[in-house]
Amino acid sequence: MKGLVNYLTPTCSITYKEGTHFANTATLNTLEFGEANAETGTITGTLSTYIYVGDDFTVAPGNEGANYNPVSLTVTLDESLTGADYVTNYAEATYSVDISLTDDPTYQVAYVTGSMNGWNTADDNYEMVLNIESGDCEWMWLGELPEGAEIKAHHENNDIWSSGDNLTVPAGLNGVYWKGTGSDQITTSNVNN
Repeated sequence: MKGLVNYLTPTCSITYKEGTHFANTATLNTLEFGEANAETGTITGTLSTYIYVGDDFTVAPGNEGANYNPVSLTVTLDESLTGADYVTNYAEATYSVDISLTDDPTYQVAYVTGSMNGWNTADDNYEMVLNIESGDCEWMWLGELPEGAEIKAHHENNDIWSSGDNLTVPAGLNGVYWKGTGSDQITTSNVNN
C-alpha cells in the first residue's frame, strides 16, 4: 500500500515585488521538489535565491521600502486517494514541515574594488548582493566610498570585470550597481539625486 506521502504534491514559491527580475524568473522564485524518499517518507525541495532576512536591512536608494518575501507552501492530495482510504489509513499519522535557510557555499558573488582597498578583488566590506527590487538582474552595494577613489566591479566567477574606464567616486556616492557582465559599466546612486 502507498504511504500518504506518495499522494502528496507540494508546491512552494517566494513572492517578490511585481515586475522585478526575481518575480519574473521562475528558477529564482519556485522550489522544485523531488520524489518522496521511500525509506523516510520525506519530500525535499531546494532553491538557491536571495530573500530578505530579519528586520534590520537597507533597501536600495529611491525605493519606497522593502517588499518582504512571503513564502507560499501548498500541499495537494492526489484525487485517487478517497476519503475512506484517508480516514482508515492516514488520519492518525503525524506529519511535519521543515523549512531551513542556509548559505550556499558555492555561490559566486561580485565585489566593488578600487583604490580605496588596494584593488582587493574579494574584500568582504565591498561584497555586492543581488538587488531583488530591480527589474533587471543587477548587483548592488550600498555604502559610502571616499570621494576621488577609483572603482570598478569584479565578479569572482570567470574573472569578469565591469567595462569601461575606472569610475572616479563623486561626492555623496551611496550605491554602486552593475549587471554583472563584462559588457556593462557600473552605475551609482548619490545622496544628492
